Amino acid sequence: LDLFVVTSSLVLEVTIWALDDGLLGELIGVIVLVRCWRFVRIGHGLYATATEAAERRVEELLEHIGELERFIDENHPELSGAA
Repeated sequence: LDLFVVTSSLVLEVTIWALDDGLLGELIGVIVLVRCWRFVRIGHGLYATATEAAERRVEELLEHIGELERFIDENHPELSGAA
């Protein structure tokens, strides 16, 4: 999709320079919209990547907590009920 957006944007920009009529303003609007969409896609990709990394980290920490709780239960049963 990004390849399509970038290619379309470049084609429209070259077309604008070739055309000199009333469509110029509309084509400029389309180019701006397409380029803004690209930034939205990049931002969404960054957000999704950060969210996945945070979720993996939370799962790792929960596993570690479980291991520590099992260790306490096995080695120090008198501490099990304190938490």
